[in-house]
Amino acid sequence: MTIAQQITREYSVRDELETVTLAAARRRLLEELGFSVPLEEIDELQYRTVDPNSGLIENEHLHVFQGRYAGEPCPNPDEVGAFRWMLPDRVLRSLARYPDTFTPWFALLAATLIRSDGIGPDVQERLMSHG
Repeated sequence: MTIAQQITREYSVRDELETVTLAAARRRLLEELGFSVPLEEIDELQYRTVDPNSGLIENEHLHVFQGRYAGEPCPNPDEVGAFRWMLPDRVLRSLARYPDTFTPWFALLAATLIRSDGIGPDVQERLMSHG
């Protein structure tokens, strides 16, 4: 196999995985929150953390997507325990004040995705309409 063939094969596999991942994200959004919107992948994260209360271990590779939705979600109670629209700086304050309210992996993801000024990539614009 030539180098060009190998590179073409790697891009083909990567494109296929991106298509499958996007389809899975769209499906899960509909299953969990009851709506569908166009999604864009904005980040990939890998982490391992332990929940000290339950002993559960999360060892994950995540694809982070964003989309815009102006309606009210209709969460599936089998999938979603609770949800709330919050601005990024309020998320960080709540994490600092009430850490036991959140899973350790949510705290890790929030710290990774929200910059120190409380604004992540395009977060302020996306969340302002949800106050």
